[in-house]
Amino acid sequence: MTGFKPPAQGLTPALRQWFSVKESYPDAVLFFQMGDFYELFFDDARLAAPLLDLTLTSRQKLGDEPVPMCGVPLSAGDGYIGRLAQMGHKIAVCDQVGPVPAGRGLAERVVSRVVTPSTILSADQEAATRYLAALCHDRAANVFALAAVDVATGDFILGQWTGDQGLTSELTALEPAELALPRSASEELLELVAHLGAYVTYLPDEAFDPANYLANWQATFGEGYRPDPADSPLTLAVGSAALGYCLSLAPGSGLGHLAPPRRLWANPYLGLDEAAVRNLELVRSLRDNGSDHTVFKLLAQNVTPMGGRVLRDWLLRPLCARAQVTARHEAVEELLVDGLARDRLAELLGQTQDLERALGRLTLGRGTVRDLVAVRATLSQAEPIKELLSQRAAPLLRELAESLDPLPELFRPLAGFLADDPLNPTDGQMIRPGVSPLLDEYRRLESGGKKEIAALEASERAKTGVNSLKVGFNKVFGYYLEVTKSNLKAVPPEWIRKQTVSGGERYVTPELKEWEEKILSAGERRAELEERVVESLKNKVARRAPALKSLAATLAVADALAALAATALKRSWVRPDLTDDDILDVKGGRHPVVEAALPAGEAFVANDVRLTPYERLLVITGPNMAGKSTILRQTALAVVLCQMGSFVPAEKALLSMRDQVFTRVGAADDLARGQSTFMVEMSETARILKKASPRSLVILDEVGRGTSTFDGLAIAWAVAEYLHDLARRGVPTLFATHYHELVELARSKPLVRNYNVSVKKWGQSVVFLRRLTPGGTSKSYGITVAALAGLPDKVIARASEVLADLTKSRGQPIRPQENQGDLLAEAGLDDDPPRALAREISRLKIERLTPLEAFDLLTELKAKAQESIR
Repeated sequence: MTGFKPPAQGLTPALRQWFSVKESYPDAVLFFQMGDFYELFFDDARLAAPLLDLTLTSRQKLGDEPVPMCGVPLSAGDGYIGRLAQMGHKIAVCDQVGPVPAGRGLAERVVSRVVTPSTILSADQEAATRYLAALCHDRAANVFALAAVDVATGDFILGQWTGDQGLTSELTALEPAELALPRSASEELLELVAHLGAYVTYLPDEAFDPANYLANWQATFGEGYRPDPADSPLTLAVGSAALGYCLSLAPGSGLGHLAPPRRLWANPYLGLDEAAVRNLELVRSLRDNGSDHTVFKLLAQNVTPMGGRVLRDWLLRPLCARAQVTARHEAVEELLVDGLARDRLAELLGQTQDLERALGRLTLGRGTVRDLVAVRATLSQAEPIKELLSQRAAPLLRELAESLDPLPELFRPLAGFLADDPLNPTDGQMIRPGVSPLLDEYRRLESGGKKEIAALEASERAKTGVNSLKVGFNKVFGYYLEVTKSNLKAVPPEWIRKQTVSGGERYVTPELKEWEEKILSAGERRAELEERVVESLKNKVARRAPALKSLAATLAVADALAALAATALKRSWVRPDLTDDDILDVKGGRHPVVEAALPAGEAFVANDVRLTPYERLLVITGPNMAGKSTILRQTALAVVLCQMGSFVPAEKALLSMRDQVFTRVGAADDLARGQSTFMVEMSETARILKKASPRSLVILDEVGRGTSTFDGLAIAWAVAEYLHDLARRGVPTLFATHYHELVELARSKPLVRNYNVSVKKWGQSVVFLRRLTPGGTSKSYGITVAALAGLPDKVIARASEVLADLTKSRGQPIRPQENQGDLLAEAGLDDDPPRALAREISRLKIERLTPLEAFDLLTELKAKAQESIR
């Protein structure tokens, strides 16, 4: 509809108003309230109807063309709006703000809110976070800054990095639903976010101006807000842009539920880049990109949505400080050992509700009685949870108890005013009886005013002497007095006859009509009074938003710790021992996801892995399907789980704190970035070599396989040497490979150790023992594995013949004295070398050369020949 101009004539007043509003929101789907429905027109209707399973119809014509339209009930609007926003669309909600004027007047309508993919508040949406991420880039200093806001839960994050590596990792953890970028965003920033698939909003560059930051910060956190000394001008500016954008989407509602920002630089986390999160399947499965068959799925023993969000945050942002990790381990251990306390805590937490999201809706003006019930239910469990946690020995659990404020002054009015089951506002029971005498009177009248009607009936019987007189009601003319034919002479003359029936006559009186008015209007008055009481409760909750946000955070952490204890118990995980020595020693390690997926009765084959200052790089060989990749991944997962505060799947583990975990596992191209499989592999490897430190952990799987054999082997060899030699200490590395020549590294590099994943030859097949044992191997059993995979026998037979020929030809020794001409020709020289080069060749005392040595010799000969020629 962008750029579409309404015709000068032929429009109804409502459509003319629609065009006026649409002009201000050309990029949004306009939900336009008309009475009890939200209606959509033109391209908005064509877009939304198939996505929301609505019927596309038309109400009128514009010229000769019908106007396409669809609609949804007002009461169901939030659900439809949330669904459309989840699909990546922006929605402007235009509400009626006053009564419809008499006659054919036009109701006043205004846009009350704008909903984007990151600002969905409807109660029926998923419990996961939906972040808005505002980003900016100082090109001169190559500094990136981020401000992330989850409007629904009130989470607020600030980050700043030199270079893009840290930002890339954080965006992987956030999975933002929406990005806010300056209109003049740098090419580097645009390239960085191009693959995220998030909805993008471009803001004026002025929104990111450090000189303009203060107003939005004060609008959110109060006029007394002053910046933290640790905040740079860039983080203050990007924070202001994010806050200002969120404030603009819901004018007048404020962001009082937002927590103070979490500053990522203040608490260093274990570095997990995009490749590590993906390859370790922390939150997304490589199989289908879903959440099943992931580490997070195994950990999700939480009983509240808040606890689930904390678990995900811990998994993607493991800690680097040993004291903090130890505190979590102690808390998990106590809850694991004390089953009664763990079960009681889960029982209490299970009776709470999603306080963060309820608070978000209430403070943003979208809350309902359902959200007040959620707050009440949560507060009702706060005191017993506090008491339970205060009785624990673990310092972290006791800290949670001390920080937990049950807010009794807020719980009392919520418990005292709200009915036990107030979720159906049409039954007149949102507020308890006895709270307001006037409200009780309205309810009694609404239920029929039986007492008043009975008194009036008795009074009229006494006046007329007609004992059979009775008061009745019908929908045509309301309450009436009915007198039988035999008593009609006793009817007073001031009564007004309304209806003749077979047995007598029906009348009304002024007094009866007065009571009728009171009774019939009682429902409306009751609803208005109840709504005033509910609004007062909402205001009470909104005023305590910071305290409620703190309470929610405390309950979420308690739930996350209990979930880690439940997982450890269910999966037989152990508490790792921590050391300041540079050691990774896992006994009987297991891959948690693979183990959980095994059929009943099948045991996972556990393995030991040890990396120390004297055993720095393990070269792991073995056939395909033997389990090399699984061993690599489970070792990295032991580090991630340990540093998030979890127990680990092993018999025993001794671990030191790592600063980063890097993975180069699997093969896949990246069409969105225009990269081939090999280019992706080399890019990830380059990132590892640039960023890894002696305190990192690196797992590499078949580096170099995406190119020719010699090129791949050369690259793999050089990468292994680089990691071994880095900073004269080397980087703890597991290096799985099919280049068996790499086992020779152990001869020249003292910190290299060779291991293989053993197999047992059985006839024409092999049995995978999946056991990591010392020593290298010289066979990959590739053809055997291909046969197991179902390749035709004819192909397998031919492959065996080709392999035999290749092995025979490559197995011939390369003798420098006898093959000088061939070597020099391959090196690009003729058969008559300079005398100096001939002497050099004669000096070599090598009788047999491996392919790698031959490759090195060719390179050396060519260099020396060229030097001699010069």
